Amino acid sequence: MYRYGWGDGWKHRNDRPWATRKKAGPRTAKFKAPWTVEQLWRCPFREERLYKTDGRKVWTEWQPAPTPRKTGVWAFDEWLDDLAAGNRDVAAFCNERGLRMSDIDGLSFVLTGLPAQVFMMKYRVLTLDVMLRHTDWPIKEVARRSGFGSVYNVFLTCKREWNTAPVTRRRMIQKPEDLGRYR
Repeated sequence: MYRYGWGDGWKHRNDRPWATRKKAGPRTAKFKAPWTVEQLWRCPFREERLYKTDGRKVWTEWQPAPTPRKTGVWAFDEWLDDLAAGNRDVAAFCNERGLRMSDIDGLSFVLTGLPAQVFMMKYRVLTLDVMLRHTDWPIKEVARRSGFGSVYNVFLTCKREWNTAPVTRRRMIQKPEDLGRYR
């Protein structure tokens, strides 16, 4: 009987038929999706600063232009409302409504051309960018409110999206009149 020598243990692995199977890649849409993340995104700010003619500062309810659209699919629209409210747990959302996570994933793919996790990440990136521009909050607070959770996650996202640190991104996009404009 042949015994494997030192370093021979890997040789039998090449004979496995499933070892050469192609791995499934990310799903890509072969159609033009009716919605984009930007069209369905909802701004986290609710009030806008306005100045009266006498110079007083007042806060009014702010409706971003254009108004966020509704898709007409109740489950997806409720999920968007849940995302806008800051709830990031898809499993809890699905459990409350008797849905499966694959239902939300399928709806997201059909309506936006993106799987639910990718859609959520792009949604968070838009929220992060707006928060960096319009607030002077510490990065830890921006991370908590935008849904990233930690400064490290915000840093990695900024490096991936804009190839810069969050503080540098803030300096790049923030204009003097932006700070404190919304709340």
